[in-house]
Amino acid sequence: MVLVRVLIDELELLTSGIVDRLNDVSYEELSRFSDRRAELVNQMVGAGLVLNEADKQRLHHLSAHDGAILNKMGLYKAEASEWLFRQGNIKEQRSAYNAGFTPESFFFDKRK
Repeated sequence: MVLVRVLIDELELLTSGIVDRLNDVSYEELSRFSDRRAELVNQMVGAGLVLNEADKQRLHHLSAHDGAILNKMGLYKAEASEWLFRQGNIKEQRSAYNAGFTPESFFFDKRK
């Protein structure tokens, strides 16, 4: 039972640290948070720990912050998607501008 409390304490500390700075947190920090959170949950599941009602309430309280964290992750995802889209457009425009022609070649117009 002590291990459950230690893991939940760490989850609470980790979550409160992210939630308190959610407006200023970087995507790298969110990624590290997500990885560490998964490790802690996997430790709980892997150890086959039985949760009492108080532990379940603590975890339920932590899950109340999931929406805000997911929204922040969604903002970063949308930002990255937009950046990739812009980069694709830039690459397309460059390839059209730098079409395969020899810079020393001449063009002649003919009248019909």
